[in-house]
Amino acid sequence: GEKGDNLFVAEFGDKIAMVRALEGSPWLIGKHAVILHNYDDRLVPSEIVFDKIDMWVRILNLPLGWMNEHRGVRVMSLIGTVKKMDVDGDGKASGPFLRARVAVDLAKPLSRGVLLKTERTKPPDWFDLQYEKLPFFCHSCGILGHGDLACPTPAQRNALGKLPYDIALRA
Repeated sequence: GEKGDNLFVAEFGDKIAMVRALEGSPWLIGKHAVILHNYDDRLVPSEIVFDKIDMWVRILNLPLGWMNEHRGVRVMSLIGTVKKMDVDGDGKASGPFLRARVAVDLAKPLSRGVLLKTERTKPPDWFDLQYEKLPFFCHSCGILGHGDLACPTPAQRNALGKLPYDIALRA
C-alpha cells in the first residue's frame, strides 16, 4: 500500500520471494531505481531515509592475488559498505573480475575506479569499476537520480567533448 510520496509497503507470500526481491535490487522502472529496505514496524514513514542503494560492483583486471574475499572486502570497502562477496566456498573469486554487493551512498558521485597499491615498491595502480543494473545517473557529476541537463553542478567537458562520467560504468 502507498504510505507517502513515492513510499510503498509490499507484502510477499513467503520469505523466499522477499529475499529474492531484496537481493535482486536495484529494480528499475525505466532507468529509475526502486530502492528496497527490510520492513520494520517501528518506523514512521516521515522518518524513513533512502540514502544508500545496494548494487553489484565489479573491479576489473585485478591481479590474481587480489581475487579473494579477504582482500576483496578491503578493496570494495573503498566504494561502500560490503554486503556480500561473490566468491566460492574457499573465499576465491573466479572469472575476469572481482564482484561484490555494495551499499553505495546516493549523495556521493559513483566511484569510477579505485587506486590500489598492489606491490609495496611500486606506486598505486588504477582499477576501473563497473556497476550492474546501473540506474539513471548524471554523466557530469556522477550522482544517481538526475541527468546531465538537470545537473545542479555541471562539469566542464574535456578536449574530446566528454563529461567526467561519460565512461563505461555499466556492466
